[in-house]
Amino acid sequence: MTQLDLAVKSGMEENAVQRLEMARTSPTIKTLYKIAKGLGVELRELF
Repeated sequence: MTQLDLAVKSGMEENAVQRLEMARTSPTIKTLYKIAKGLGVELRELF
């Protein structure tokens, strides 16, 4: 899955996904929830 794919599925901007992947920012719980939803997994599975 590309950063763009994840961004679209998560309802996020692509540059936000890029910043997270490059550890330039830390995700909030809300952001983690969006990512989990975009990946089709439970939030707890990310941990």
